[in-house]
Amino acid sequence: MRITLIAFIFLFTWHYIQGQSLYINEVMASNTKTVTDVSGNFEDWIEIYNEDTVGWFLNGFFISDNANNPLSCRFPIGVDSLLWVPPQGFLLLWASSDTTKGVNHLPFSLAATGDQLILSNPDAMLVDAVVFGPQQTDASYGRTQDGGSTWGFFGAPTPGATNNHTPIYNGFMSPPSFSVGSGFYTNVVSVSLTHPDPDATILYTLDGSEPSEALLSGYHYPFKNNFPLQPNDSVFPLTYDTLHAFTFNQPITLSNKTLDTNRIASRSTTYDTLPFYAPDSLIIKANIVKAVATKPGFLPSQSTTQTYFIGTELVNRYTLPVVSIVTDKRHLFDYNDGFITAGADYEAWRAQSTDLAEGWVPANWQREGLEYPATFEYFDKGKNLMVSQNLGLRVHGGWSRARRKKSFRLYPRNGYGNDALQYPFFQQSTSNTFKRIILRSSGNDETTALFRDAFMQDLVKHMKFDIQLSEPAIVFLNGEYNGVYNIREFQNRHYIERKYGVTPQELDLLSNGLPSDGDRQAFVAMINFLHNNPLTDTANVTELNTRIDIANFIDYVIAQIYIRNTDWPGNNVKCWRKRTTYTPNAPEGHDGRFRWLLYDTDFG
Repeated sequence: MRITLIAFIFLFTWHYIQGQSLYINEVMASNTKTVTDVSGNFEDWIEIYNEDTVGWFLNGFFISDNANNPLSCRFPIGVDSLLWVPPQGFLLLWASSDTTKGVNHLPFSLAATGDQLILSNPDAMLVDAVVFGPQQTDASYGRTQDGGSTWGFFGAPTPGATNNHTPIYNGFMSPPSFSVGSGFYTNVVSVSLTHPDPDATILYTLDGSEPSEALLSGYHYPFKNNFPLQPNDSVFPLTYDTLHAFTFNQPITLSNKTLDTNRIASRSTTYDTLPFYAPDSLIIKANIVKAVATKPGFLPSQSTTQTYFIGTELVNRYTLPVVSIVTDKRHLFDYNDGFITAGADYEAWRAQSTDLAEGWVPANWQREGLEYPATFEYFDKGKNLMVSQNLGLRVHGGWSRARRKKSFRLYPRNGYGNDALQYPFFQQSTSNTFKRIILRSSGNDETTALFRDAFMQDLVKHMKFDIQLSEPAIVFLNGEYNGVYNIREFQNRHYIERKYGVTPQELDLLSNGLPSDGDRQAFVAMINFLHNNPLTDTANVTELNTRIDIANFIDYVIAQIYIRNTDWPGNNVKCWRKRTTYTPNAPEGHDGRFRWLLYDTDFG
């Protein structure tokens, strides 16, 4: 493809090119925390720079990630769709694969393994192009000077701003290797770390934090274990925890850690004045080692994490699969940015509100879309490591976010290394590729049965609607036992595409009447039809059957009534359709009718 692109560039360089002052100036192919679009999502992005002293409209220009089809995407033309690059200024384009989000959203995403971009003017003549190799999450690749010919990597990206004063890196390091892999061991383990580059320095941590030179002398981050519960309660002072990194220069000796002080389980994950739910005894623990390779002039490698369960009692303890989730403790508990603590968001609300702290309140854990890098490892019932990969971690749920034990959503992405989890997690499914997975604490049932929702969905799995499959597992968070969880399917666009072959671009997916994909026009039309046309008329029932799958809906309602779900129908209603006219005898899910999905039956 590189040869094709170079030939394409050569073919057109002799022309005077309309828009030749425009440059593809900076790109990011894996964005998890750098910048969000207007809807708050972290999407791949492309920065266009205009070196001219007059502005340019991109309307009618073309952009593509395919040299064999450089005119694949044309920017719309019209006064309602103006794409303006100001003089000597910048414009961000979002490679989100979803043009419904706005005129500056593109119908493709960027491959973190390497990709290409071609910008052409309305006369189909080349304006600019770039080919780039593998990228690192939240590092950008750009021109070292705006509009210049030299490219480099930015550890501090500059979306929508000049590149001219940004430190440049030649590339990024590959991760170090471990002499002993994750697993269950009866005796002490000695681990060595190596790298093929003799000039590389390897840094490692034992507390889950991201290794860096800043941690070599210890780094202190703020957290709180106590929060004001009622209006006018006293505000507690900040407490500080210390993170440490080490330079590897000799083998690391690892042994049973269960007698160590509880560091995760003793932290507050609610707004209660005291973490009364903290265990009063030592809990089971594992060793975690996280390592990166560094070198002057290069960005550090992505971190590699291994989990070691050491001791005879651990080897023989669990009959369920075991999951290890490791992420920097700052991501969990930092007062300002931690996402399982009440934190700064709660105290800002508490200072201004006279309401009681009950259930859903503003808190750090309510930050929708906040995602942090983590490592996910899955050991089967035989203690064999079956999955180990870096991915994105988010808090999952609604009201249950305020409970002591959080549910998590797993986001495998190319920027972390792989865009899917490849393993048959569910005995009742033939699928082994999952774009999203939930580690569910059982939501509002997390202090009682721990499996109520999974059990009730399993009871009605034979009916004419989709449920979320479930498998129980033991979860360790940063090397500490965190309880029994349910590994669940996540009913989103990827779920519908995997099960029915309906792409996100074809999908209307609504939750409580609001679209998470597509729009609600067909849904509103269906509701209006029901309001205006009594179902005592057989012809109206026949028409309704072209708008919804009636058999699906009837079974769905029967199931909700049968389990006596009191958190429905005013909540937890999810339905979907393929965005097409009614097509009888089409494959299941492709006929244009709405279908309902069962989820979140904790109150059944």
